[in-house]
Order: sequence, then C-alpha cells, then structure tokens
Amino acid sequence: MNKSLTWPKNYYEAWTKAIYERDVNVKIVLSNPSTAEERDPFSNVWSCEEIAAETIKTMEAQYANTSDEELTSKLKKNLRVCFMKSTTGNT
Repeated sequence: MNKSLTWPKNYYEAWTKAIYERDVNVKIVLSNPSTAEERDPFSNVWSCEEIAAETIKTMEAQYANTSDEELTSKLKKNLRVCFMKSTTGNT
C-alpha cells in the first residue's frame, strides 16, 4: 500500500453523515487492488477492510455520544464495500 496517500476525510464525513442522519445506503466499489511493485495507475491502494475501518472511525468521531450498538446497526444496514474485479485481455 502506498502510505503517502491520505484518507479523503471530507468524503468519509459526508457519507457517514448521510448514513447516520438520513439513513442513506452507501455503496463503495473499489478498483482492483495492486501492490506497490505493480504500479497500476488505476488500482485502488486500500482494502475493503481498511475503507470500512476508516468509515467506522469517522462515524465514531462524528457521533461520539452514540452507542456502539447504534453505530454498528447503521453501518451494517447502510454500508457496502467491495472490489470490482476484472481480468486482463479482451474479456
């Protein structure tokens, strides 16, 4: 993972607010992961788990007075993170 990249905090704050306050479904589809050695310019450098973990941290910070159970419930209901995998070639 390229550690020089930073989390887009404003995006996380916007979608966690939408989940928490408006019950919006947020679906994040990431490009294929690659290693630093592959140097694919169109590749995502974060895993689904890292995106979800950062989302959880952001929501906990924004809504510090909310129970863990309520935050977990909202995230389970409204957040989906996955990779869009593709193969090389003509398929």
